[in-house]
Amino acid sequence: MISSARSTGPPSGSSAQFHRDRAGWAFLVFAVAIALAYSPAVLNVFSVLSDFDALALKSEHFFFHNEAVHLVSIARPITALLSNLPVLFVQAPEDFRWFRLFSLLTVGVLGWLMIRTCTARLHTSAWDAAMVALATFLGLAFIYAVVESTAWAPHLLAPLLAFVGYSVLSRSNMRMLSFPGYVAQRDYRALPGQLMAYCLVRPVWIACLIYQCALYTYPPHALLVVLFPAIAVLFSRAPPTYRSVIAVRDVLFIGANLVFFSLSTALIYLPIVRLFTAKGSGSAGAYKSEYVANLYAGHQFAYNTDVLAIARRFGHLLTVSADLWFLPQTNTHIVTAIVIALAALVTCLKGRPGTGRRPLPEVRSGIVAVLVLVICLVLTALPILASAGGFVAYRTSVATTALIAVIFVFAMRTNIEWLCERLGGSPVVAARAGAITMAFVVGAAFAANVYANYAVMKLGRNEYAYFIRIVRQTVDSKSKAIILIDPRPWGGAQGYNPWPVFDEKGRAVPPFELACFSSFCMQTGAIVRVIARALGRPDKAYELVLTRGDEPIPGLTCEMLEGPAASYPASTSRQAIQLVDRYRSLAPLTCVTANMGWHDLGLDLRH
Repeated sequence: MISSARSTGPPSGSSAQFHRDRAGWAFLVFAVAIALAYSPAVLNVFSVLSDFDALALKSEHFFFHNEAVHLVSIARPITALLSNLPVLFVQAPEDFRWFRLFSLLTVGVLGWLMIRTCTARLHTSAWDAAMVALATFLGLAFIYAVVESTAWAPHLLAPLLAFVGYSVLSRSNMRMLSFPGYVAQRDYRALPGQLMAYCLVRPVWIACLIYQCALYTYPPHALLVVLFPAIAVLFSRAPPTYRSVIAVRDVLFIGANLVFFSLSTALIYLPIVRLFTAKGSGSAGAYKSEYVANLYAGHQFAYNTDVLAIARRFGHLLTVSADLWFLPQTNTHIVTAIVIALAALVTCLKGRPGTGRRPLPEVRSGIVAVLVLVICLVLTALPILASAGGFVAYRTSVATTALIAVIFVFAMRTNIEWLCERLGGSPVVAARAGAITMAFVVGAAFAANVYANYAVMKLGRNEYAYFIRIVRQTVDSKSKAIILIDPRPWGGAQGYNPWPVFDEKGRAVPPFELACFSSFCMQTGAIVRVIARALGRPDKAYELVLTRGDEPIPGLTCEMLEGPAASYPASTSRQAIQLVDRYRSLAPLTCVTANMGWHDLGLDLRH
């Protein structure tokens, strides 16, 4: 699979300029596709996850996120500082559309950086660069990054810093060309001095500083930088030695920065933070409620040493990531595994015309490429495998998914080119067929992303309309409180994000589409506060009380709370009786038994 990458020499000055010019057309294709795919987020009013909390609580926390202290305690200080930055200009749910437009512009900048770096520094074609960029940013994780109001800093700023850092690092590419000479001459004693001199070069240490900022923003998305060494060994048209040296340099750069990040966090950063807060240390008492403590149980700064847990997570991670741009119900990971395995077999069958053997430099380059891809895969998995509370979700597996997507696109091209050649096609015809195949693959990714965006928008819009009806009912009945009895049981720290998810009619929908129902905004009453303000009422006019499953009162019904005389569930405890009496004391109240009827792609609750 690796050797099928073109191995022509590095472009001349005029040729390099030509490819930089072509990058403009590649970016235009990228921008149009991204704008169309994410248009439901900009053209419609709806909110997901922490949107309501960010809007309702921003006046109480001013510039900072309501859990900024927790973010600082788990080594996300830049995220803690900037998460609420886009929300400062949001006054109503309708304003989230402007924020999402801002997020789309950020994705555009990321795409431009990626395409320009691929063409000008890694010497790929503009077409390959456009396909790789689309394969990356059409991933389902970026729907969350674009739509969720507090996701801009961790999910878009982190890769932006990482890409800028790599762009700075790539200015030192030509200085790497001396290293193969030392290895060829077996002058290993000179390598440490040469390496030290290289590390002191200004672009290198500046790139390290920028990348450290990306890691202290959000490591899972900062690791998207591993795509560049993968692209170098798969798509670069430079000679094998050049692309191998650059890829090895990139892997060492990422690995060294991860080691420095881990050591500086454990030995310097966290000891200082622990002097001020116990959040992020695993202490449940550090949080204001048991629910919030459970919610953040998977977001603690601690390392995982359970080998069996690591193996289970890695298997789950590969399954989810290999589904690529498609929902888990499709089981696309099976197709992905077959396609990549076939490409590896095709590569093994290929040989030099006439002799059936490959040149030694090409063989060495192939070995290096395989090692680079394996190391990159391990690096992308580290945030999930090494963290004690690590869990697999789209927003935590973004780098692994993007890496496998890039490999899949290349594997599809390799298989089709080989098939064309076997059928008697010329190398030019085979190359064109490979390029068309890449376009079809990215087209499938585009269709999957459009469907997921539509599902997130439709269900989020329905949920908002559902809560508007509840609040209007409360206004009409002149109630002071809303009691929402949710029959669904609690599901643990990540139970709000089940996998996979279907709507009420059995249609597959993205796991993170449940918005307020999947967040702690039900506990804070943020969605009620936002809607009350939109209806002209004070934002704290109504108290929201939520029960979930059998907690805290098994068998509770609205009739017990709204009836003329108090009644209690059978075999209830004294504490439950006291809670029922307290809820009744909130009268006049509006009691609603929650149902998921709105969770239907075929339903439009606005009408």
